[in-house]
Amino acid sequence: MKIMQVNVPLIGPDEVLVKVKTTSVCGTDISIYISKYSADKLPLIPGHEFSGVIASLSESVKRSAEGDAVKYD
Repeated sequence: MKIMQVNVPLIGPDEVLVKVKTTSVCGTDISIYISKYSADKLPLIPGHEFSGVIASLSESVKRSAEGDAVKYD
């Protein structure tokens, strides 16, 4: 595991880009790290339990706005 900078992803139709403010490591992330899970999808960015704010959104997204809080766990 290493810390590195990556390009900001482009959003597609019906998508939002979330600026992550906090994230955590869970059991799934540990399993990925020791190659017991998702080895076929490496490399990937772990941390699927996070919170942040919407940084940008596609024109088709109507129920959210930039700056809205996002929490996923």
